[in-house]
Amino acid sequence: MSVLDDAFAAAQADPDNETRQMVYYSAFAEAEVFLLLEAESDGDTAAPRTVDPGTGPMALAFDREERLAAFLGAPAPYLALPGRQAAEMLAGAELGLAFNLDTEFETAFDAETLAWLSGIIGDPAPQTEIPV
Repeated sequence: MSVLDDAFAAAQADPDNETRQMVYYSAFAEAEVFLLLEAESDGDTAAPRTVDPGTGPMALAFDREERLAAFLGAPAPYLALPGRQAAEMLAGAELGLAFNLDTEFETAFDAETLAWLSGIIGDPAPQTEIPV
């Protein structure tokens, strides 16, 4: 298990513990995430593949290439970037994030949570823009 997996498990085990929740958010911000794309990025823009579970559009991302591959079952374009940068990019595009789907570490960040997270982590603007 990774630091992010451990933080997720601890947060899930005690959902009312704000410290454990913040440790998870911090681990997510520092982790490399693999954002699934509709098509290869041109270097300046990237269009994430999205799903809508009924709560609004969400991009798909995983914390390991192996988890992304297992979810899709086929090669697909993706963008590897820090979680903090993914949160900022997606919040700017008013997208949520379906993270680590079909794993025991599955979670969903709505657009409001990503906006909050990007506001507290204070990373400079991302280099890649997501078209709305």
